[in-house]
Amino acid sequence: MLFRVAKIFLYLLLLINFTATAIEVSSMKEDKGHVFSWNKFARDLLVLHKKQIENREVEVKKSIGGYVVFKNFYKEELYYDKKSKKLLSKLQWERKNPKLIHSIEVYVRDKKGRVLRDYSASYLPQYRNAPAQTLINFHGYGGKMHGFRQFDVSADLIYEKCEGTFKGKKVTIRMFEDMLYNGGPETEKLMKSGPYKACFSKVPKKIKKGMIPY
Repeated sequence: MLFRVAKIFLYLLLLINFTATAIEVSSMKEDKGHVFSWNKFARDLLVLHKKQIENREVEVKKSIGGYVVFKNFYKEELYYDKKSKKLLSKLQWERKNPKLIHSIEVYVRDKKGRVLRDYSASYLPQYRNAPAQTLINFHGYGGKMHGFRQFDVSADLIYEKCEGTFKGKKVTIRMFEDMLYNGGPETEKLMKSGPYKACFSKVPKKIKKGMIPY
């Protein structure tokens, strides 16, 4: 459902580069500000989740999941708005430590059910002094176009994506971090194009105070 690769990313960390990532995450202990802000973001998402479901009827679907090296590691809870059937949030809890969040995703929707913002924080099964990944997506809609910009909690823009139809033509735009900051003339030309503007004209370019997570 998320317009990104958060869970694939986490899975690859576990299978391909677990040792190196563990060392990197463990080194966060030296950056207390980073550890505090990323953990606070995860806690704030739990607050937002509770706020979204407290005054509405929800349907909860539960399952058990894990990874090749950590089978049956977490209990997953999917929260749907009972009326619209739209996904509101996804929570994963460590089974051996039921009070510890493994991963959390929260969706903020408009009256039409479209995603305006979605947030996520994911911990590794080990070395969990701070989330290994935090993502914030701001979405925008123009005609038949849908675009979103993706940030981490440090407010760094790391990805953009646009899909839809512009003047009768199918459009797909993907802008990765290196293109966004060092794209050159071709990237500048793309950013001035009609499809790009239709997708991103209403999507914030920067994270400002008060945007995290609400």
